Amino acid sequence: MGDVKYFEQKLYKSLNIPITRLEPAQGFTIGRTNEITRDEIKFNKFIEKLRNKFSTLFDELMERQLALKGIASIDEWKELREQIHYDFLKDNNFSELREAELMAARLQLMSQVDPYVGTYFSRAWVKKHVLQFDEEGIGRMQLEIEQERIQAEEEAAQAAAEQAAIQQQQMMAQQQAAAAGAGSEEQQAAALQQLMQQSQQAQQ
Repeated sequence: MGDVKYFEQKLYKSLNIPITRLEPAQGFTIGRTNEITRDEIKFNKFIEKLRNKFSTLFDELMERQLALKGIASIDEWKELREQIHYDFLKDNNFSELREAELMAARLQLMSQVDPYVGTYFSRAWVKKHVLQFDEEGIGRMQLEIEQERIQAEEEAAQAAAEQAAIQQQQMMAQQQAAAAGAGSEEQQAAALQQLMQQSQQAQQ
């Protein structure tokens, strides 16, 4: 029985499958990245390598199939290939956990460096060396921040205009009510109700 167990482990090792996944005595959990074994990291890299190879193989097969069937030429396929992506199922969240922990560490470091920005460090240095942004990422992030600022200013201006219109209509209603002091209370209430309905329609 020991020989069978030995060859079984050799088989699993040749397939790059972590032994801990196949031994029922040991539980398998995904926690923090420092709790993940070295075998899991190696197995994750192996799976990523296989996925890249299969993606290339699928692209080549699709290119030949479309060309032989006369559906698309080689030049057309080169344009279509940029729009095709393969979505593989993930058996663990190691990459997401690693990215989350790296981002948390960078943000913590940035909070420590922030008091010295402008004195010893520049904002560009912090973006490149602390947050690890490249030139493209810095430009894209700056554009998104500018778009969000413009959108917030437009929403604030619209809210202020609506508020000013409501106040103006309320003042007009008060003036009309004061001018119609000789009228009945029912007429004044009807006039106020009509003005309030107009203000609600203007808000919509």
